[in-house]
Parts: sequence; structure tokens; C-alpha cells
Amino acid sequence: MRPRVNISASTTGSRSPVYVDGRKQQDITQKEFGAGGEIGWDFETPSGHRFGGAAQGQYTKGKVDFPDVLRQFGVPDEQKYGTRGVDFNKITGYYSHPEGYYAEGDYNPVTDDYNFMVGLRKRF
Repeated sequence: MRPRVNISASTTGSRSPVYVDGRKQQDITQKEFGAGGEIGWDFETPSGHRFGGAAQGQYTKGKVDFPDVLRQFGVPDEQKYGTRGVDFNKITGYYSHPEGYYAEGDYNPVTDDYNFMVGLRKRF
């Protein structure tokens, strides 16, 4: 039995200039934090059967700050966005037989989509 944990995160930021009547004003700034990955388990029996599964998800939080010059056009001071906690967007599972037969699949609870595949792997 082996745990599987793959998580990554990043922070980004950007600036976009605002022009009014052909003159550059202040910038629109955007900051975002995002993290995602998978957590699961992998098992292997003494006879070589392998199986496991994982849950994949993501988290996003960000904010856009608008300059004062845009408020005259009805733009708010800022706009926040992101997920409410972690969005689990895929559940995966697999089974592999020592002779090369396998089955694997995944399910997305957000879109209700699923994939399933069976096959045989042979070395040449």
C-alpha cells in the first residue's frame, strides 16, 4: 500500500494599462492564487495485481483591482473570485492484472461525465 499525493500551487499577478482619451491612466491589477492536485492510494498484492484510486481537485482565489478613473463608468473598486473551498473535479480508479489486462476509469462529479477503458498490455 502506497499513498499518492501530488499537489502544486502558484501565485500570479498582472497589470493592464487603462487609456482614457488616448492617455495612459492607472493600471488594472490582478492577483491570483491557485492550487491543485490529487490524493489517493495505490495497492499491489504479492501476486502482482495492482489497483488504486485518487480524488483530484483545485482551489482558486483571486482579486482584480480597478483604478479610480474607471469608477465614473460604473466599475467597482475591486472584484473577487474563486472557488468555495476545494472543488473536487475528478475521481479516478484502476486495476491491473499481472498478465496485462487492465481497467481504468474516472468520474467528474461537476459535469457528471465519466470515462471507462479496458484493455490488454503486451510487451513486444
